[in-house]
Amino acid sequence: MASQSWNARLDRQPTELLLDMSEYLDREAIKSLSCVNKRFRSLFLPAHSDRVNFTGDVSRITSSLVLLMREQPTFTKEPTYKYVTYVRFDLQPSRPIDLSTQIAGLVRRLLEQPKLEKVTVLSYDFYKLLETEAPQLERLAFMDFRGMPLVESNKPLIDRELTMSMSILHGIRDHFKDLECLVLGEILNPQWPWGHRRFRTMSDQTKLNTMQALVVRDLKKMPKLTHFAFVLSDDTVGGGPDYFDGIWQPWRNDIHNLDKDRWYKEFLGSILNSVSQLQQLSIRAGPSVYCRGIKSPGEDPGKDVLRITWDTNQGETGDEFDNFFVPSPRHNAI
Repeated sequence: MASQSWNARLDRQPTELLLDMSEYLDREAIKSLSCVNKRFRSLFLPAHSDRVNFTGDVSRITSSLVLLMREQPTFTKEPTYKYVTYVRFDLQPSRPIDLSTQIAGLVRRLLEQPKLEKVTVLSYDFYKLLETEAPQLERLAFMDFRGMPLVESNKPLIDRELTMSMSILHGIRDHFKDLECLVLGEILNPQWPWGHRRFRTMSDQTKLNTMQALVVRDLKKMPKLTHFAFVLSDDTVGGGPDYFDGIWQPWRNDIHNLDKDRWYKEFLGSILNSVSQLQQLSIRAGPSVYCRGIKSPGEDPGKDVLRITWDTNQGETGDEFDNFFVPSPRHNAI
């Protein structure tokens, strides 16, 4: 009788209050509460099982995947992994993965379950695994290119770097035909073991313009892609405050970010206006600094209205999709 009265009191509590209370409970406490009350089950299990992070080498990630697949709470009809909506993979160190090993099948099984919405990958070699095991993905964030090899040739180093970084976008274009939302890290100038490419000279500016055109070309070949974002740090663009011949300075004496604001808006607008199916494009220029462009239908049929904003104080979370994009009716889960 007392148990029934306790459950009845819980059932009368506002949903918001119950969810707030859950913030102070660990996973085991939530699982215990879910065992004794149906409403707790429906509220807490999806809310606290939806995001999973896998970090470590292949062996450790494999073990974590096995444990997740085996977890079967007594109070649910389906195993825990069937509730996962967001997965992050951080392979450390990044090394080639044998597709014949257990991890390939585990990743495929996890990422093909219907509730999954978003995947973030933080190494080149794990991304290569997704090319073969999860081509059905619709929302992908590829934030760190650790482990990416460099093309061997007689070309200058910058040309080889740019060729390899652009091959990332080529691969995504060719392997993920259903992709609707894509977030990339510093795709135009990735971090390499020997340093970080900076666009300092007028010659570098030409290279950057060429890469911008190549990005547009690939995006046009991804007809389902509506949301695209990447990182282009402001400290890697331009030659700094000292002027001399050959140094590129897209903004100078930039005290209030006015010139920087204009440059990023023009750079972003050039891409967004060139790719008809894109609805949102976002560039991260630095911590909490985002340039964002959004298309919306105009009053005249067939003419979109483009709004570009510059935000220097945006709150950031561990969800790249939330950081880069504004929710829209079609992608309110992004």
